[in-house]
Amino acid sequence: MKKILVFFIVALIIPASSLWALNVSVQFADSTLQGSLLPGKIQTELQSILNKYDAMPEFARGMANASVYASNAGTSRGYQGYDLFNVSVGNMMSLQMPGSGLNFDAFKKDLENKGDVYAGTGEQPVAGQLGINMGFLLEDLYLTFKFGKFSTDWLNREIKIGDDEISYNSSIFGFLLNYSLLRERSLLAGSILWRGVTLGSGFTFSSSNIGYGLDLDRIEVTSSDGITADVDPSIELSIDSKNYVIPVEIYTSMRFLYIMNFGVGVGFDFVVGSDTDLLVSADGDAVVTSDSVGGSLVDKKGRITITDAGSKDKKADSFRARFMANLGVSLGPVYLDMPVALYADNGYSVGITAGIVW
Repeated sequence: MKKILVFFIVALIIPASSLWALNVSVQFADSTLQGSLLPGKIQTELQSILNKYDAMPEFARGMANASVYASNAGTSRGYQGYDLFNVSVGNMMSLQMPGSGLNFDAFKKDLENKGDVYAGTGEQPVAGQLGINMGFLLEDLYLTFKFGKFSTDWLNREIKIGDDEISYNSSIFGFLLNYSLLRERSLLAGSILWRGVTLGSGFTFSSSNIGYGLDLDRIEVTSSDGITADVDPSIELSIDSKNYVIPVEIYTSMRFLYIMNFGVGVGFDFVVGSDTDLLVSADGDAVVTSDSVGGSLVDKKGRITITDAGSKDKKADSFRARFMANLGVSLGPVYLDMPVALYADNGYSVGITAGIVW
């Protein structure tokens, strides 16, 4: 009886799991080609190459974490202490690197060779901030609102990185409260200004939809009935990510010789909600290069389709510790700054912020 029960359980599990396995199909409009052995041969070859891109849960997690890193775009940390307001605009790019070190070529090679790797990239191309001195309620308290939206659709083109293309849609909004634990102090007639120590926390919602075209090496496939095709196995990775984040950070900074600014701090991102979906689809085709019927099938194209590939409802890590720094210049009320952050397991973010304080 026990053996029979095990048999039925296995019989149910195996078909159910196969429903979610990556499936490749090839369709030629030409009926002669479609009835030949070529589509089946191409499908077999592509299935072998693309199986590593089946579910990709670790890549989805890496993309979710990178999206969290980029949610700190437009930051003006290190420029507190203003009298009335702080208006800034900035961007931030982020990477979750596989292994150790910062090497984008290694990122791409790991993705091409291994498929599912813990890696990801994120970006908030435009984020604005409006900071208000809340001293009328509580001395040394600052309230900042963050907002931003961007789409490559506005450019009517995708962004080219090497051989790969990326489309991007993002939005962000939230707020941050900063409180000065230690007030700023001036030294040497103001030539050195220590901005004190601030504690900050708030809430940020960010969403992004990234389309990443992964360019893979073309292959030549010949069927046993003498037809050869040049096949492009390239794929499109579509990642839809939403994150609800509570950032917490403690920061200190200094201004030297009235213009140079430098700051350091530590903090973490507490992810209270996260949802990332990853869809894998075909981005190539098959073109006949030779046949056994006098060349009448040459240059005919076939469409490649991928189904049942990807992951749904993947989460960013709940707790992301980070070390932060910034380096910038200021002239009167205007400043230009480069904030960077290093996360505990080889995650990075870097941005550019321009602003004015009063």
